[in-house]
Parts: sequence; C-alpha cells; structure tokens
Amino acid sequence: MENSYQLITDSSSDLPAQYLETESILSMPLSFSMDGEQYYSGEMDNKEFYKRMREGAQPITSQINIREAMAYFESVLKTGRDVLYIAFSSGLSGTVNSARAAAAELLPKYPGRRIEIVDSLAVTLGQGLLVHLSNEMKKANESMDKVAQWARERVSHLAHVVLADDLVHLHRGGRIGMATTLIGNLLGIKPIIRVDDEGKAGMIGKRRGRVNGLNALVERMSEIVGNTVNQICCISHGDCEEDALFVKEKIQREFGIKEFFVNIAGPVLGAHTGPNAVALCFLAEHR
Repeated sequence: MENSYQLITDSSSDLPAQYLETESILSMPLSFSMDGEQYYSGEMDNKEFYKRMREGAQPITSQINIREAMAYFESVLKTGRDVLYIAFSSGLSGTVNSARAAAAELLPKYPGRRIEIVDSLAVTLGQGLLVHLSNEMKKANESMDKVAQWARERVSHLAHVVLADDLVHLHRGGRIGMATTLIGNLLGIKPIIRVDDEGKAGMIGKRRGRVNGLNALVERMSEIVGNTVNQICCISHGDCEEDALFVKEKIQREFGIKEFFVNIAGPVLGAHTGPNAVALCFLAEHR
C-alpha cells in the first residue's frame, strides 16, 4: 500500500520546500559553517548564502551524522511504517554511511520494520530527479521493494553537467592548482564538471566565456541523452536564475522537452561550485 512506507531524502537534493511539503517527502538537512557559525540547510535563505559567498565567505559543509539520521528514521518506524531513503552520493559525502549505521542500530528495536537505503551517487537535482520519479511510483501504489529496485537501476543514468563561474572553488576543493586557477580566471575560463559513475565530481572540459559555458551544458546533453520522450530536465543554479532559464529555453527549443524543475541550489552544491554555477541534470544513456 502507498502509505506503508515513507520516502526520505536529504537537503542535497535541492528539491523545493513546497514540493517536499506537498508530496509529504521528508528531507534531512545537512549542515554547514560560515563566518564561524553553524547552520542547517534551510536556516539561512539561499540568496543570503550566495551573497555572503560573493562577499568572501568560505562555507564548509558537514555530512548528516548517525544520531540525526536515527531521529528521522525512528520518527517513521514508530508509526509502523518502513523507510525508503534516497541518499546523497557516497562519492561526495559520508551521509549514506551514517544512514546505514543508523539503520543497523535502530532495526533491532523495531522487529518487522525495514529501512531501504539507495545511494543515488548523485547530488542537487540529479538526486532530486530520482526522488521525484520514485515518489511518482509510490503514489501509484508500487511497493517499496519495486521502487527501490527501480531507483537503483536508474542511478547509472543520472547525468549531471555543471558550469562553474570561476576556478576558485575547485581550487579550494583540491581539484586544480593555484597557477591554473589564476590563469584560468584571467582568461575567463569556465570549468565544465560532471558527476561520474562513482558519484564523484571532476572537470571534463572548459569554455571561455559565460555563454559558451552555458551552451556547453546543452551540447553535453545532446551527446548522451538518448530518448527525450517524457524526459524531465532539472536545472539548479547558484543564484543566477536568468542563466538557468537561458539553458531551459535552449533545451525546450532543441529537444521539445516540456517538464522542468528549476530551483536555486542550496549550500551543499553551492559551497563547492560557488555563486553563478548552473547544474543541468537529466536521465541519459550514461553519465
């Protein structure tokens, strides 16, 4: 039955708060520190988050810990329902390991109850897309086992291509050296990033100039998307909605896709790609 299990995700999915509330999906907030203060996702307005980054703040994100995961899972188990948790990529965070440890500690207290954990190997609206499609199956009264199996089979098809506005944040993350960062920024180089089959992020190219970078997102999609019938495109952005809508309109023209999620990215993505990043996520033949 539809209500025999609860769908849970976390704030790295970047799904709109109104959507999560309307669909009765629980979302566990990751935390971040900025200017010496700690916040949970949702406690600071995302526009304020990017404003502070533009002013020089350097946020540091933290994974969900075991006790936090236990609290969310137990709130469901005690109602007699099971848990299906679609988690932030294990290639980018230890959150999924905390969730597994939480499940192992809780389940002996609730015999007969189950916790299914799906490692999305995804972030931002790539993870959000998997949550949305899983929720559509749940609403159609599909069992937790069937939804979990379907979700795991789709993980390798969750494509992410991200345009970062500069190289500074990649340098902070240890992905590129300082010399490359300085020269690249002087030349207006925009890095193109993808999330790979291990759920890790890495550069796959670069473009000179903002518009060329935005066009590169759509070019990457055309290379790997395959069938676009009934496709849903998801675009998250680092407080640059006009650029996200530019990509959306280009995709509409080129592929005829009509269904989109467009949302500002939260601190999980934003801390690592910075203001003005644009992430395009969709189902593809491969990542």
